[in-house]
Amino acid sequence: MIKKLHLIFSLIIFSAPILSAQEDPLEKIVQLASEKAKLEVEIAHIKKDRDSLQKLLSINKKITDDENEIIARLNDEKIVLEKENSKFKNDLQNRSDDFKKLQKEVMALRQDSIKTQKFRQQKTDFEKELKKKDEVIESLNSEILQKNQVIKKIKDEEKIATGEATKSAVREISNFYTREFDALISASNKGSLERDRDFIKKHEKNMEDKSVLATLNYLITFFESQDLLAQSFDKSSINSALSKLRESSPDSKKWKNLIKTLESYENQTNALKEALEAIKKIDIEMVANNPQTRKMKEEMILPKLSDFIFNYDFNYQAYPFLTSTIMDVIKVKRGNPNSDISEIIKKLN
Repeated sequence: MIKKLHLIFSLIIFSAPILSAQEDPLEKIVQLASEKAKLEVEIAHIKKDRDSLQKLLSINKKITDDENEIIARLNDEKIVLEKENSKFKNDLQNRSDDFKKLQKEVMALRQDSIKTQKFRQQKTDFEKELKKKDEVIESLNSEILQKNQVIKKIKDEEKIATGEATKSAVREISNFYTREFDALISASNKGSLERDRDFIKKHEKNMEDKSVLATLNYLITFFESQDLLAQSFDKSSINSALSKLRESSPDSKKWKNLIKTLESYENQTNALKEALEAIKKIDIEMVANNPQTRKMKEEMILPKLSDFIFNYDFNYQAYPFLTSTIMDVIKVKRGNPNSDISEIIKKLN
């Protein structure tokens, strides 16, 4: 635009002599002045538009710079949010895994609690059964005492009595052993049986029923075999006892049950060993040094014993040696859950 104005002024200056020859100079000057004024106004508008445009460009540049800064800041915030979102997802997954693990632990604790309650109930039943057995034993001891008194009386009178007194004693003892076999088991013990057998053998000629001696031998075999369950498992002794028991077959439920019990003694012993070894492993891995860890350790130990009892249908009365071993472990661990049970385990070997 400025170049255009310079060109117009140059034309006016160079054309002035020509115009002066053809037109009125004053009129032409006025005309040129008027055009100049218009041009100056147009130039002023152009400058104003140019300034406005430059200002607009400056504002637009600032806006663009601000937008770029905002975009950069938003990108940085986006990266931070993505990292936080990833961390939140990881934390959520970890918490989900922890929750599942906690659920399993709660279920296990509930199961252990049920087993513990059953174990305690069985312990109570066992104690009641022991009490009943003590009462039965007391009654049997009273009966044995009476029988011993009869025998003692007979022996005392034997020195002065006639042969008829001896026959009477033999008949009385023989009559005693004509009872049902299982009832005789409940009313006898190994010592009294051996004494009666010796007495009967000594006066065998006075016996009317020779089967009494066989019954006495069966009963002694039964108690000798049963005594093996009050000792640690010995394969040779158990097999020998089983052979004797299987050779004979008196009409007795207890006789058959004893065979089954002896047959299972090895498995029961090995299962209890595994339970005690598991407890020993807990002792190695964990030391209870405060009330909380003490309780936690006791809750870990008790299920090992209860699992053995329930999984193998353990019978306290049938296995006195194993029962004594379990009670020893409970007694030791109740006093101090960190107590070593190695010596108790050795008794099973």
